[in-house]
Amino acid sequence: MILILLSKILVDGTVQDLPLLLVFGAGVLTPFLGVGVIGGYASSSRIREYRDLIRA
Repeated sequence: MILILLSKILVDGTVQDLPLLLVFGAGVLTPFLGVGVIGGYASSSRIREYRDLIRA
């Protein structure tokens, strides 16, 4: 899909295709950010239990 969008932008070269590329990028990036935030929160709750041990 990204190759089709890039090809369309390179051939036509209109500014109207930029939002398509931005939406595609956001759609690809969103799951990675979600997993990172959820994973970070889950691991931080486990790390809080061992905070004193980590500081030592």
